[in-house]
Amino acid sequence: MSTSYKSLHQATTSFHPWELRLWVPRLIHTRCLSLILFTSCQQVSVVIRLPLEIIKSRTQISAYGPDTTLRKSVRMVWKNEGLKGFWRGYGGTLGRDVSQVAAHMCS
Repeated sequence: MSTSYKSLHQATTSFHPWELRLWVPRLIHTRCLSLILFTSCQQVSVVIRLPLEIIKSRTQISAYGPDTTLRKSVRMVWKNEGLKGFWRGYGGTLGRDVSQVAAHMCS
């Protein structure tokens, strides 16, 4: 492939059929490949974003008292729920984000 692409989306949507056969199995076409790539990006995004959202929401609602600070929220989540507490709701958040991406791609 001699052409250079500026984005992954441009690269996955501008293949000619004969190039696509070289890159992915015949059963997967460009839209499916794009959906797989976007879903993978969403997973990484949720893994990074979710702990920050948990701490932010616990601090905003003063879940641990009226003088809840960011540091206190982190400490209390760690103490009460352990490491898993930072990713509480991962499945629901991922399901919501992936369904939005799929709906956007199908429209």
